[in-house]
Amino acid sequence: MENDGRTFRHGEVIVELRNDDLLYKCLCTVNPPLFTGINCNASAEDAHVYVADNNKLVKIAIGDVYGFKKNFIRDLPGQAVALDMNINKNLIYWSDVSHTGRGIYRAGLSDGSRITRIISEDIYEPNGIAVDWLANNIYWTDAQLGAIFVAKDNGRDRVRLIGGLAEPRGLVVLPRNGLMFWTDQSSGTIERSRMDGSDHQVLVTNLQWPNELTVDYNSR
Repeated sequence: MENDGRTFRHGEVIVELRNDDLLYKCLCTVNPPLFTGINCNASAEDAHVYVADNNKLVKIAIGDVYGFKKNFIRDLPGQAVALDMNINKNLIYWSDVSHTGRGIYRAGLSDGSRITRIISEDIYEPNGIAVDWLANNIYWTDAQLGAIFVAKDNGRDRVRLIGGLAEPRGLVVLPRNGLMFWTDQSSGTIERSRMDGSDHQVLVTNLQWPNELTVDYNSR
């Protein structure tokens, strides 16, 4: 790791910053550590958390003792509220609910390049998105339309799967089981269906303000 800015050393961790952004983080866990001056010869990068933060996407290294972050994608045209990714295709997706930028976008996961708005028409409040990494489809909720949609991960072949919902928000898919789950903020419910929109069920009622949700892939 070349020294191109301020460098912090904490035990076996080296963190380098340039313009207050995390650029690299190396973990040298061998004994003795493979440090040569300010270089680190570790080959693997830490896992990261990605966050939709208003007009940018933020990337944070898990286990980073200093809590440094990198503004992964900056200066988005509106307000990013939800994101998901397809690791196999090295792509990250996010939704924008602002008046000027609303839609669904994608970019390269490694470097944030090739930003493309893949859904731009007839979309109003996409508060939840989820990627089916097996079939390479993207699902999203639209609270204003009261519906859940699916399209190819390039935005083509869009289909309205479920309509007549009150205010669907968070969304998650379980591709190996062919299931999707979502919250409805107006109804105060968690609901489920097959990923083709069939077998719609209400699982949980009487919630106050359900927004996002997730699934435990291991226990199910």
